[in-house]
Amino acid sequence: MNYKDLRNLAEKVIERLEPIIEGMPIRLNRNFAKRTDRYTNGWNVQIGWVDGWDKCRFEIWLDDIPGWNKMQFQYCVSFREKNIMERFLEQINHENMFGRVASLFKDSDEEQSKLDKKNYGKPTLELNPNTAGGWFFYTINDLSKNVNDALVERIVGFYVAIGRALSENQKSVPKPDDTDVYSAKENRKQVVTHLRRERNPYLSLLRKQQDKYQCQICEMKFQDVYGEIGKDFAEAHHIVPLTQLDGPQTVSVDDLITVCANCHRMLHKLQGGAEDIDELKDMLLMRYEVR
Repeated sequence: MNYKDLRNLAEKVIERLEPIIEGMPIRLNRNFAKRTDRYTNGWNVQIGWVDGWDKCRFEIWLDDIPGWNKMQFQYCVSFREKNIMERFLEQINHENMFGRVASLFKDSDEEQSKLDKKNYGKPTLELNPNTAGGWFFYTINDLSKNVNDALVERIVGFYVAIGRALSENQKSVPKPDDTDVYSAKENRKQVVTHLRRERNPYLSLLRKQQDKYQCQICEMKFQDVYGEIGKDFAEAHHIVPLTQLDGPQTVSVDDLITVCANCHRMLHKLQGGAEDIDELKDMLLMRYEVR
């Protein structure tokens, strides 16, 4: 992969972001210049920035990471000062949006550049010592071998999640019709928390991509039933019991399950407990056996 691939990826991401970010404090940058990083022998482009945050930039990188000997994509938010980054991450409630940080700042440049493969796709905090005073990065490292639609969707989901978290419009709670789906639950606050986590655009996308958009209850794939219009369509259900949603939690992709719209609605009609998944599977199995 080379700079041409990076620029192609950046253009695809901006094209997808433009119609989505209306009302969010995000500004896109189409006139990005080629920037070479001497530390990683790679390139980066700035695709946008955040209004109201000094030197807070959206960037996509293609780096030759030491220890891996191959070029890899990264998408990140960069900051000129560490305290600004810390305030920013606190405001977006980053662990609830993207999960716990997998890697923190290390003592040496070589150590911080090596990331365990299992932590790819998880957020990391990095320092680029090659720049004057250093730049700080909240980064997702991706193992994609080329520019593809799934990679574009992950990057778009990452920046949209940030934009929604920063947007004043996201302070509103889900509509009453949405909270009524859990008819068996009296605690509306727990239901609202549940729905917000299901609608996390980044973790939900990762879950659906990992499950190949197949319902984990009835095994339906929308594309098999509806053809091309159903491609890459499914929903995500937050499986952590509602009774555990009172206190602060760190959410991860493992807390979600891919479901079709029908099974999702049925899950919301159950008790909101850990047993709901197996209970609904048993209901379906019993009906199939009767037939």
